[in-house]
Amino acid sequence: AVLSRIIAREASGEGIRLMRPSSENPLVNAFEESPGDLPRLKLGQAFRIEFPTRYDCPFALALQNAGRRWGCLQSQRSLDTRTVLVPSPREPGTEEFISEEEQPGRHRFICLHSADPFPAALHEYADEPIELDKRGLELIASFYERLPKARRACHLKEIWVEKPRFRT
Repeated sequence: AVLSRIIAREASGEGIRLMRPSSENPLVNAFEESPGDLPRLKLGQAFRIEFPTRYDCPFALALQNAGRRWGCLQSQRSLDTRTVLVPSPREPGTEEFISEEEQPGRHRFICLHSADPFPAALHEYADEPIELDKRGLELIASFYERLPKARRACHLKEIWVEKPRFRT
C-alpha cells in the first residue's frame, strides 16, 4: 500500500515508449494513445518498454503490478539510448520482448530510479521470477522514501491486457 501511494504521488509517464516487435506490425513500432486512454494489448502479445533514465540516478528497479500481484522485471540501463530496457536484452544490440500470458486487465509497469544501489535483499526477487511479497514491497518503499527527492525518480506506464476475441 505504501509503494502504491508513492507511485500515485511521484510517477511520471513522460518519455516512456511501449514497443512491439517490428515483424508483428511493420508500420507502427511505438504505441501512440490519446490522453487518458490506455494502450491495449492482447494476452500473449509481445511488447517491451523503454523508460527514460536520469543521468544522476544510475540504478533502476523495474516492477509490474496487476491487481494485488507485484513482481520485479529484468531490466537493463542502456547508456547508448539513455533508457532502461524492459526486458533486458540477452546480448548487446538485441531486442527482447515480454508478454502477459495469464491475467487480463490493467497492468502497471513501474521504473524506480535511484542515485544509490537498491538493497541487496531485493536481488532474490529480481534474479528469480518470484512474486514480491509484503516484505519485499515494504523494503522497496522504505528504501525509496529514505532517498532525498533529488536522488530518486519514478516512471509509470499502464496498459490494458485483454483476452483475444475469437471469430466464429
